[in-house]
Amino acid sequence: MTHIPIAPKSLMTAREAAPYIGLTVTTLAKIRYYAGGPPFLKLGAAVRYEPERLDEWLNLRRARNTSDGSSTPATP
Repeated sequence: MTHIPIAPKSLMTAREAAPYIGLTVTTLAKIRYYAGGPPFLKLGAAVRYEPERLDEWLNLRRARNTSDGSSTPATP
């Protein structure tokens, strides 16, 4: 396994990440629980997000019209 160093200052809390991707903290917590949300790091009880992963997650959801299919399960 390749070790990728992560600078702690680049990590975001859920409270910071939610508005960054246009969601509420509650919605972000729900999609984290049910899967389908952006990748996150679990550090003890703390949840942290890398801004680069949030950007990637958003880009995977880019659509050109409303009939474009989603590659992830619908959020509850």
